[in-house]
Amino acid sequence: MLRSIGSSSLPGGDAHNLKAHVTTAALVEFRSEVWRLDLNKISINRGVPLNVLKTDWRNNAQNEITKHPPQVLQPDEYLIQDLQQTGQNVEYELIIEG
Repeated sequence: MLRSIGSSSLPGGDAHNLKAHVTTAALVEFRSEVWRLDLNKISINRGVPLNVLKTDWRNNAQNEITKHPPQVLQPDEYLIQDLQQTGQNVEYELIIEG
């Protein structure tokens, strides 16, 4: 994370503040969650072709990145904003809780 901040185009003051936060933040702030998604099941549940959903999810991610530069969207990165975890349409499973 420190390397990412150091190589970013953030103004010096912002970079300094972020580095200070990263080096003093509680470790729990950096624990990620790991989810298992079945994209084909999501596509079937929603009755929408997977390629259409991926395009929508990709656009969601790009819109967020545009709002919060200097992030860069990775080739396999999507933002799914409405995953279901109730009823018969369970679309994800939490494997490791952060």
